[in-house]
Amino acid sequence: MKAVFVRPNYPTYLVTPPLGIGYLSACAKAAGIESVIIDGVKTEMKEEKLIAKIEAQNPDWVCITCLSAYFEEVKSVSLKLKEKGFKVVIGGVHPTFMPYMTLVETKADYVICGEGEKIITEFLLQGNNDGIKGVYSLKDLKDENTPYEKAERIEDLNEIPFPDWESLQPQTYPHAPMGMVAKAYPLAVMISSRGCPYGCIYCAGGRFYDRKVRFRSAENVVEEMKLLKYKYGIKEIQFMDDNLILKREHAVNLCNLILKEKLDIIWSCPNGIRADSLDYELACLMRKAGCYLVTIGIESANPEILKKIHKGETIEAITSAIYAAHRAGLIINGAFCLSLPGDTKETMRETIDYAKKVPLDRAFFTIMDVIPGCELWQKHKEKYSKFQTETSFAKPTVIPEGMTEEDVIKIQEQAMHEFYFRPRIMYNIVKLMRPCQFKYIFSRLTKFRLITSLIDFFTNKNDF
Repeated sequence: MKAVFVRPNYPTYLVTPPLGIGYLSACAKAAGIESVIIDGVKTEMKEEKLIAKIEAQNPDWVCITCLSAYFEEVKSVSLKLKEKGFKVVIGGVHPTFMPYMTLVETKADYVICGEGEKIITEFLLQGNNDGIKGVYSLKDLKDENTPYEKAERIEDLNEIPFPDWESLQPQTYPHAPMGMVAKAYPLAVMISSRGCPYGCIYCAGGRFYDRKVRFRSAENVVEEMKLLKYKYGIKEIQFMDDNLILKREHAVNLCNLILKEKLDIIWSCPNGIRADSLDYELACLMRKAGCYLVTIGIESANPEILKKIHKGETIEAITSAIYAAHRAGLIINGAFCLSLPGDTKETMRETIDYAKKVPLDRAFFTIMDVIPGCELWQKHKEKYSKFQTETSFAKPTVIPEGMTEEDVIKIQEQAMHEFYFRPRIMYNIVKLMRPCQFKYIFSRLTKFRLITSLIDFFTNKNDF
């Protein structure tokens, strides 16, 4: 039995090892299944080459991971593989919330809904979904309204083997994940928990995990960190948890064990933490244990907008966390989202001004996109259906009254200009940069027209 786990190439700045198929591959190998990982994103692999590499492996099954952001790429690869007679199964967030649509458009044999580590080996060895909860074909789903269940949630994350790092070779990945400057290379990504209990209306993560949170033990996490450091030469870990510090005891235990083991490795939380989980004491402990950067999910500086999106935080709590992290010596990245429900030019201006006022070192200004699985999409499927497979956060889904799509994009560009074209911000970024990162940083500058519109910014031609 041989399985190939695939991530197709798609436009992204998140050039890091794919943890999802890494975990699945590890589970397959533990069950005696021959497993190969092909990551098209890593080398920006063209589809023809990707298909050829899959063909060369002559697998019994091709397992493709899928987010809504790259569904079109998954669809194209799957259709070509089916034409060549391969058996295809697709898993991930998109098929979890849109199983029927995924099966119809990709012509895949099966989809996996929910967490796949517990069922992937049984499915591959069995060759069908008989008696396996969470795996479906078009024989099971007659239309998009057919009821279905996700795979059983994995309660003990310590039972899952570490990702298949031997196949992933994290030390060979590019040097600017997320198009950002990191501190040390090579780096790898990890998770110490799964799930989020909160109900932000723009996020599908909470519903994917049924708003249940599970944590790996500190011992389990540190063992993987040791493996990455000593076997693969990894110098920085980026934790991609929904909120690494959601459970204070978990964060404290992890930090203390890192210190006890004298691991001497730096780490960060670029995926985001909630402000109401962070205080000065915890920030200091994290800094002492090797953390140097946290991303704080802010979204908007307007209190009414925060209520509309069910953020469950106040701007006062967010501000307090930013200053606590700043005092502790952490680099702080603020995550904002423009064109949220209820946003106006005035509220977006309020958000931009806030980003410049507080001591942030970096900032993301994404555009609201309604993705399958989030609360907003669940309630307004027909209204937002045409955006189901668009690249996430690249085009506005929610357009404020009296504005156009072009207006929203212009405001995003303006936000980037105003935030980054300040001496302190530019200096702090440049001092961390290395020659190997220039390609990725330049692509980000080009994306937001930060070079071509520099004159417009300083002459206030882009003001709103």
